[in-house]
Amino acid sequence: MAPKKGSPKAAKANAEPGNIAFRFRHLEAECAQELARRAADLGISANDLAREYVLERLQNAVPLAVWMREFQTIQAYCRILHQDLALGVEALLAKAGKVTEQDSRVWVKDNYTIK
Repeated sequence: MAPKKGSPKAAKANAEPGNIAFRFRHLEAECAQELARRAADLGISANDLAREYVLERLQNAVPLAVWMREFQTIQAYCRILHQDLALGVEALLAKAGKVTEQDSRVWVKDNYTIK
């Protein structure tokens, strides 16, 4: 029987968790299947893999929002780099004298644009 909320036993239980066990009663079917598949690929049980995931998440507690912000920053830099490179290719083609500025612009648009 669980200690009453607010009782000294409940406070001690919250301060010193000891062994923690949980079940995936509310894990969506797709997620449960994916967990089982990944565990099978690794040759371990789904419970052991879930435990590893929890420990990894606690030990590497960088919030997902931080990772997403970093990823978006990298994406922005890649877009700028791509634009700069396209402009450089366009300038090289035009300055080489083999094609006009307009033709070089069209070539870059046709061959170097992210689709």
